[in-house]
Amino acid sequence: MNIKYKVFTLVELLIVISIIAILASMLLPALQKARDKSRAISCTSNLKQYGAVNSLYNSDNQEYLPLGKEPGKNPWINNFSLYFNGKNQWDKSSIWRCPSEPANFGAYDSSLGGLKGPFAFPHYSINAHCTSTIAGYEASGCKKLSQIKNPTKIMLFTDNLNRNNATCPFITWIAYRHGGDPYATTSTTSQGKSNFCFIDGHVEPLNLQQTKQWWHGNQFASYLQQQILYGYKFDGTNCSF
Repeated sequence: MNIKYKVFTLVELLIVISIIAILASMLLPALQKARDKSRAISCTSNLKQYGAVNSLYNSDNQEYLPLGKEPGKNPWINNFSLYFNGKNQWDKSSIWRCPSEPANFGAYDSSLGGLKGPFAFPHYSINAHCTSTIAGYEASGCKKLSQIKNPTKIMLFTDNLNRNNATCPFITWIAYRHGGDPYATTSTTSQGKSNFCFIDGHVEPLNLQQTKQWWHGNQFASYLQQQILYGYKFDGTNCSF
């Protein structure tokens, strides 16, 4: 008894391969979006933990916000590390790492201009204007919660773009890495979003245009605008603090 086997022709094989390629091209963008969404959710979870730790820090320190920066130091990182894992080793914990950020921790490379290469600090930064002691572009001292008039409107933590700093005084130091170019700044086009943890603890994603509107529409706000936005002992009715 002779058994006949059906053999695919070369044309049929090419058709099958083409169909598989078409299906893959349709599914891959959806898979990429799902992966980006998952990473953004993980980042949101990280920042919610920052908000929770900030509340603990406030309770333990007479309602003061954490000290973000002083000359040559970023003390908020060390203080928060103790709450996260009981050790002053921030680079050993995943809580400091944004899942959407492709760059790893490492030595700062000044030749890359500060916005590319490995991070010498965490993937997240703190608002310099209400947590720092350096005069000039940053605020003159930490604020107490009782001084905050609109805690739902004041950003405290966000996605960090600057490789050599863990405080954020400028809109150009914010990363829009969720669903977009992780290296995008205010001078480039980004379709992505940055996650913001506000003083009240809620986390909200904002795209570049939304951030510009929130940041008074100016990438380098003037000193007076910073007073209005962040409360440098300003008595105007629009003062945030």
